[in-house]
Amino acid sequence: MKISAMGALSLTLIAALNSPESRSENNSSSCNVTRIFLNQVGYETTANKRATISSPFKTPINWELKDETGTIVLTGHSNVLGYDNLSGFNTHSISFSQFKNVGTNYRLHVCDQASEPFNISPTPFAALAEDSLRFFYLMRSGTPISKEYAILPQYARPAGHPSSQLSCFIGRDRTKTKWKGCKYELNVVGGWYDAGDYGKYVVNGALSAWTLQNAYERLNLLGGADKLGWDKNRVPLPEKNDLSPLLNEARWEMEFLLKMQVPDGYKTQAALGLQNVTKGKKIKISEINGSGLVHHKVHENQWLGMPLRPEDANQKRYLYPVSTAATLNLAASAAQCARIWKSIDPEFSNQCLTAAVKAYQAAKNNPDIYAYDIFEGGGGYEDSDLSDEFAWAAFELFSTTGNSEYIKQLKDTPGKDWLIRYKNNQLKALYWANTDILPLLTILVSPHAYGAKDTQQASEKLVSIADTYLSSANNNSFLIPLDASEFNWGSNGALLNKAMILAYAGEITENPVYRNAVINVMNYLLGNNPLSQSYIAGYGSTTLKNAHHRFWAAAIDKSLPATAPGSLSGGPNVKSAVDEVAQALLKACQNTPMTCWKDDYKAYSLNEVAINWNAPLTWVTSYIETSLSYASTTHP
Repeated sequence: MKISAMGALSLTLIAALNSPESRSENNSSSCNVTRIFLNQVGYETTANKRATISSPFKTPINWELKDETGTIVLTGHSNVLGYDNLSGFNTHSISFSQFKNVGTNYRLHVCDQASEPFNISPTPFAALAEDSLRFFYLMRSGTPISKEYAILPQYARPAGHPSSQLSCFIGRDRTKTKWKGCKYELNVVGGWYDAGDYGKYVVNGALSAWTLQNAYERLNLLGGADKLGWDKNRVPLPEKNDLSPLLNEARWEMEFLLKMQVPDGYKTQAALGLQNVTKGKKIKISEINGSGLVHHKVHENQWLGMPLRPEDANQKRYLYPVSTAATLNLAASAAQCARIWKSIDPEFSNQCLTAAVKAYQAAKNNPDIYAYDIFEGGGGYEDSDLSDEFAWAAFELFSTTGNSEYIKQLKDTPGKDWLIRYKNNQLKALYWANTDILPLLTILVSPHAYGAKDTQQASEKLVSIADTYLSSANNNSFLIPLDASEFNWGSNGALLNKAMILAYAGEITENPVYRNAVINVMNYLLGNNPLSQSYIAGYGSTTLKNAHHRFWAAAIDKSLPATAPGSLSGGPNVKSAVDEVAQALLKACQNTPMTCWKDDYKAYSLNEVAINWNAPLTWVTSYIETSLSYASTTHP
């Protein structure tokens, strides 16, 4: 039987008045709540609504929910959780899920504390979904950013790097090994800047483009992106067509990625096999046939200073050596691109497929060209286990072509190790260096290519992984699927990647417990965390403002804009906190990793923005607003 909002209020008041535990806490002069943590943006009417409080009390504490006029609309008492290892706080939780009245500027009141204001609405993340995607337009390289599409005029700017006819790196790396360059140049204009610097990296770019394309594929399976709120008008872009902005934005990056492939007939230099670079020994480089291989990245040979407008970044840039990882990332994302564009733009589809097939064969011919962090001026994105990339690319190519040889021949590549992990249910969590889970998602969005047995098996494995995330989330007071060992560089991005898996489990089962777990991740990112910090710029009362970024750098130069709305900070980090700000914080937060963060532009290992963190943010927010059919407040 449904209880009306007023009925729920009356029942809760009666319970509160008759609860000696609650009454004794509220009437006590020692009632003490240090902080109320909650989603500072908004709660969905039909989903769970949860907040966390820090308090030394070991018995429940009364709370009140007030609307913007100060009227009490709901009361209740907290649930004692106890000590939380990740935050270092003694905690309670508050659930007000039964309250479903749409409104603005609600606040929770506990003892003498009032929470940050928040809204309740059917689609609280709609604007965030748009800004999270607009982030990619603002990060475009090689084209002017116009006021018309930037929305906020301060983010408009001239084109950065409008001419990018680049040659291979010439000079000595950190190991003092001399690279002689190559006899070709590639025009690699376009794409997205990767993060707070102006480098462009294939492994990160390909995964980010894949994530946006996967969001589009999911929507198409559900009836079409246009029909589900992602038509051309949702986030207007310069492309003059009727396509979803998800697709147009992903294509901007895909066109750049295709340009990073070495043309047929050219030789290039590469470091073959596993080599010891930790002690500064010179590495061995060889000249090989570069046909079909892909350069790992583009950037300068020295780190650029801050602040620096993109159009003023005129230092010489290079193509850095090819890698098997970059080659497989292109193969995977380009194969996905080919099937998406087949009926929309056959010529572009064929271009993607040709590049994908060529890249995969080149990777098979050169399975051990590893990327090392040995160059100045840009991130290393090093990866010495390529079994996951081989599997990912093979499944994408099979899904697009129907050629089963891609799957059958995995056993003859490093992908054989992925097959073992898959069989033993040991697939690792998703991030740029580990794509173990992506074949499962590809199976789920490609039902035409797989039989019922394969789809069922992939579904079961994915739900099993999601269940481990649920179990992990239940081990901390803020209900996020990270343990102490996972607060690494980009922990917020890692959270959203796990939220994608939880979302797919929700799609498979239509069990609201998985969708509610996704909502809990968003609650954490928007303020339900021990810093009471929204990690997303422009959203929340205490919002990200000073991310590490060379153009969005108002903290350094007031003539420049602050961090663009919809940008996600990397988040707390104790495993690889290398900058001075992060190192200073570690003294106090080493054992409470959820608190190791600061909104400081100098804290690049905590507070940078990056395309591979914003891509799953777009994916997750688009999922939330298109999965309302099984939204529920059944689970607290």
